[in-house]
Amino acid sequence: MPVKKHKVTGTLKQYEGEVHIVVEGPLSKRDLTSLQKYRDQQLLTLRHIQSDSLEFISDWADLRDLRLYGCRIGNWSPLTRLQRLEHLFLNGMRDRQPDLPFLSQLTRLEKLGVGAFPHWTVFPDM
Repeated sequence: MPVKKHKVTGTLKQYEGEVHIVVEGPLSKRDLTSLQKYRDQQLLTLRHIQSDSLEFISDWADLRDLRLYGCRIGNWSPLTRLQRLEHLFLNGMRDRQPDLPFLSQLTRLEKLGVGAFPHWTVFPDM
């Protein structure tokens, strides 16, 4: 049986002078690590990423806007290290029981958008 390879599908979009990194999964751990070359960017969209943790973006010191669509994430807590994160959008998350108490630790968050989160029954304290 041939080995199935995944290609990092990403685009760089520029609007209003900012670069918007858009990454679509599924991605290997190697692919996720390769994203480090963009860690100085302020706007990141992840689509259909499956990962044990968001550790791979925890050192993106300048990240201000993070958008996740259809992702399955085991550990969200690395987002608490994103000191400049102001906008977070979560849509179509596929986690059975999302562990989101980290939201209360995002003290600089100005906007939180949540859509299509079918297994989220209790909104966490902010």
